[in-house]
Amino acid sequence: MNQRKAQNHWLETILSVLLPLLLSGCALFGHAGAQRIEEVHLFGLPTALVASGSSLPEGIGVRIYASEAGGSHSLPIQEGRLDVLMFDQSATRLNPQTQKPLKLWSFQAKELAPFHLVTMIGACYQLELRWNQDRPKGRVVTVVARYRGPDNSELYSTPTTIALTSH
Repeated sequence: MNQRKAQNHWLETILSVLLPLLLSGCALFGHAGAQRIEEVHLFGLPTALVASGSSLPEGIGVRIYASEAGGSHSLPIQEGRLDVLMFDQSATRLNPQTQKPLKLWSFQAKELAPFHLVTMIGACYQLELRWNQDRPKGRVVTVVARYRGPDNSELYSTPTTIALTSH
């Protein structure tokens, strides 16, 4: 009788640990329950970045969030590629899928870890991007984030316009 109680106790212990994991969708093996990135959101600083000791803008600062469609929390980018496209114009009539950007910054998922940041609205990637020789000529630039998934699907953020001067 004591052996049967010990076996029942052992079974109850195993089930009390495994059952909540299985019911919550936690994957012990493989990627079952993995969340798929379906939206990309880019937030830019309102003006370009200026290095100390200089009066000329040298780049832009952005935060990029990835989420499920209509998701209430952001997701880490664990596969695929994240691109930031900069156009030397305002967002009016911009089509990032067909127009060539002035500057393109590209990051494989594994390269994003140093830029990962957790904010009040979720995890994001905070990037300070210098344009070097690809200096814009206008008064504003438009920036778009593009996520390329492992299946080569593309998701674009809404374009964000950034002023190159503060006055």
